[in-house]
Amino acid sequence: MSQPIAIKHAAKAGTLLSRLARDKSGNTIAIVAASIAPVLALVGGGIDMGRSYLSESRLQAACDAGVLAARKKLGATVPGDGLLPSDADAVGKRFFDVNFRNGAYGTTGLDFDMQLETDMAVSGVAQVIVPTTIMKVF
Repeated sequence: MSQPIAIKHAAKAGTLLSRLARDKSGNTIAIVAASIAPVLALVGGGIDMGRSYLSESRLQAACDAGVLAARKKLGATVPGDGLLPSDADAVGKRFFDVNFRNGAYGTTGLDFDMQLETDMAVSGVAQVIVPTTIMKVF
């Protein structure tokens, strides 16, 4: 009596897979194909992290330039209300904008704010969103 067709096909598939597992010729193509995605993810992550670090360091430099310019414009005057005068704020923001333009390095959502501290120091906070370019695929 003959075996059912499904069992014959399963047996043939099992022998085919075992022959492929033992066969060492042509494995290079399979290994390269399997390693392309992880390599692209590593390179993409490195590129995106590099852009993020570059944006962060340039943003810090622009923030420093802005608050130093605002403090210099403020001079020895002491505002009575404890707020940063508008002329010093404008000078600080102008220096910030010269050093970090909106959209630089593909960033979005640029925000820079300064405030006058109680000891007459000027502090600033800057933030941007750095979108990923390559890693958004993964």
